[in-house]
Amino acid sequence: MRALLTLVLAATLAGCKIQMSTTTGGSITTASGNFSCTGGSCTPIDVTDLEFDETFTAEPDPGFSFVGWRKKQRGLCGGSTDSCRLFTSGFAGNNLLLSFLDKDDEVFFLEAVFTENSSAGGGSGTGNASSCWNETLVSPGTTLVASYASSNGSGNLDFNYDQIIESGFTFNGMSALRATSNVTATGDSPSTSVTKAYFQAPGGQRIRSLGVETEVLSPQSAFSTNTLDPFELKRFDLAAGESYVTSFDLISETTTSGQTFSDTTSIERTVRFDGVESVTVPAGTFDACRFTVMTTTSSTTVGTSSTGTDTEWYHVGTGTLLKNQEDDSVTELKSASINGVDI
Repeated sequence: MRALLTLVLAATLAGCKIQMSTTTGGSITTASGNFSCTGGSCTPIDVTDLEFDETFTAEPDPGFSFVGWRKKQRGLCGGSTDSCRLFTSGFAGNNLLLSFLDKDDEVFFLEAVFTENSSAGGGSGTGNASSCWNETLVSPGTTLVASYASSNGSGNLDFNYDQIIESGFTFNGMSALRATSNVTATGDSPSTSVTKAYFQAPGGQRIRSLGVETEVLSPQSAFSTNTLDPFELKRFDLAAGESYVTSFDLISETTTSGQTFSDTTSIERTVRFDGVESVTVPAGTFDACRFTVMTTTSSTTVGTSSTGTDTEWYHVGTGTLLKNQEDDSVTELKSASINGVDI
């Protein structure tokens, strides 16, 4: 087992520099005490011989939790929440691996991702997100009719849509359910459109979003396909304060006025369940599951990147989205019914 682990890590560590970094809320230390990293990107570690053997541990600050090592290209221990041991003894006898120790332009990454706990970041810190899971919303034949009010610093819109869940579809080579919605927006920028969202419901109170096709009917016709590769994960099996990371590529293609535009964006989301609390929206006052979603995006097409945080509230019992807020943009539920029954 040790020999296999050595070979796996050796293959991963095919480079002569390790670039450590952390998000806000913690640091990285090593068992030997030789290396450490706090706040952002730190001095790269040179790996030049067969004697390198270090165990890296992520240490959260008070009020924060360690989410895991970031998954990314050339990311070490990506997705794991355990200490990360990296060693080169398995390079011995392998000329290809040994050759990497002579290079100075190979860089691999070890980034610790931390998230603020619910007690520090808002939310009740109590309850379980499973109280907002509704199997009906992912079951074929279900209809959802809803109306939302949306506002930001530049205008206001009302969205009205009716949705039905259908089965027997394929998207991006995978079997899928489909949520088809007729959407009408009124207000400062009126429009009509049809969206077809493809997803899987694998069980365990989880949803895998595969992509969305949108046909804009007015004011100007357009068609777009957004593929989430491999998928975006949404979980409702969380206790208060727990979080998870979901990473995917958003591949967009839009055709309008005879022209087609394409873009690929890498997205990573850290989703934290803050607890069950009361929230008031135009539809009324409800008990709700509050989630904080921290998103990092990087466009491989235009070379831009950004970060943002939004908060979502879902209705306890029906799982209906009650409110979404990001900076000065707020979307709130005005009314909703599931299979003809008002929430």
